[in-house]
Amino acid sequence: MALAMLAAGVATWAALTVPRVAPLPRTRQTVLDLARRLGSRRFLAPTTGLAATTRRALATGVGFLPVLGAQAAPPSSPARAV
Repeated sequence: MALAMLAAGVATWAALTVPRVAPLPRTRQTVLDLARRLGSRRFLAPTTGLAATTRRALATGVGFLPVLGAQAAPPSSPARAV
């Protein structure tokens, strides 16, 4: 209960203290702008790094599946012959 009251107090304080800011006008985006942004190094470098890391993690995880399957198979199973 005390934590809820503290949260309510902080929310009230923040609502009264933080000034309201008008939203900035949005610029129109075209398909050409999107293609330009998707082809930029600022987008491609982190995306490529994330894709490579994900691929390696999935390959490692999937690589263990046959090993785990062979360990979990009953002794008379053909999977044990691996």
